[in-house]
Amino acid sequence: MSTTSQSVMDRLREATRPMHDAAEAHPFQKAFFSGALPKDEYGQYLGQLLLVHQALESSLESKRSSCDAVNTSVQELQYQVPFLMEDLKFLNVNVDSIKAKPSTEKIIARINEAAEKNPVSLLGFHYVLFGSKNGGRFIAQRVREIYSLSDKGVRYMDPYGDQQRKYWQDFKDQMNACALSEADQLAIVESAKTMFVSFGEILSDLIPQ
Repeated sequence: MSTTSQSVMDRLREATRPMHDAAEAHPFQKAFFSGALPKDEYGQYLGQLLLVHQALESSLESKRSSCDAVNTSVQELQYQVPFLMEDLKFLNVNVDSIKAKPSTEKIIARINEAAEKNPVSLLGFHYVLFGSKNGGRFIAQRVREIYSLSDKGVRYMDPYGDQQRKYWQDFKDQMNACALSEADQLAIVESAKTMFVSFGEILSDLIPQ
């Protein structure tokens, strides 16, 4: 069991707050929300995220039988690959032609390493990516405005609609109920930090030179 009185989800939120704020303030995000990012670059952004989600979700599935915390906390409905595939198809992006940026290759390698060495740490990566859905409805509305979209092309941003709060609370409850050791919690926190930093690196790679 955890040796701390603080829940793992509270610990994650507090430990990653600076990284979260830095990711939101990234120049790519500012260009995105100002409407200065062309639609094809939005597609490139989703393409890099597809590669990351494919690596993570494949690893999570492969570790269900050997990692109780993954099996308990992660549900198939939380996976984002189907939504990304739908968006990319709408945007006429050939997913087979997507090439990983150096930063994307780097985080995929970190995910694969975590899966082999310490599968419970995959939950930190998942915390960041699934947690990004919490602001998704606001982001989706802005994307609709910028690119004159209706409900297509924004499924990744807002996949759950009114159910988002419930799904996030379910994830929080499941994570907090896991019998995580202090070492487990630290590993999850460190992988969450890594995911936030890597997200910023991916955004930097996507800024036109």
